[in-house]
Amino acid sequence: AEILLGMGSRKIIEERGPDFEGTLITIDTPMERTTFLDPSTEGWEPLGPFSRALDYFKDGSLYIVDAPGHVPGHINIMARTSADGGWAYLAGDSAHDWRLLTGEAGIGFHGVFGCIHEDPTVAQQHIERLKVLKDIPRVRVLLGHDRPFVAEGKGYWPEKIRSL
Repeated sequence: AEILLGMGSRKIIEERGPDFEGTLITIDTPMERTTFLDPSTEGWEPLGPFSRALDYFKDGSLYIVDAPGHVPGHINIMARTSADGGWAYLAGDSAHDWRLLTGEAGIGFHGVFGCIHEDPTVAQQHIERLKVLKDIPRVRVLLGHDRPFVAEGKGYWPEKIRSL
């Protein structure tokens, strides 16, 4: 499989190595199969509430979205799930709790680890864009830690994420 990462992650991998083990994350990146995507290059255009997205297959079926704030090079995916307008937005770690999108909670800060986001201000700006996206009919926003989605019996693999 080819690995796609945001350009911002390249420096971390080059400095710390492809097998870097950090406090909360291990990076095991086969560099020979990794492509680093740079949202400052040609081809990245606005998409809905987002300022930079890349139409990866150039057919409107899958967009790679620049998702700054969490870690350098953080990206999200917007994938068409039906021919008549259903979409799934894979937000990864842009928000670690659904309550960030409902306004019931704010970005947390841990006494030892601090904030899980590299830049909390920029992360909050991206979360505000996710709030807009979640209210668009036929767009399903999925977080990397989407407990309510799983708790409602919608599951993950090998289950399917049904199109809206």
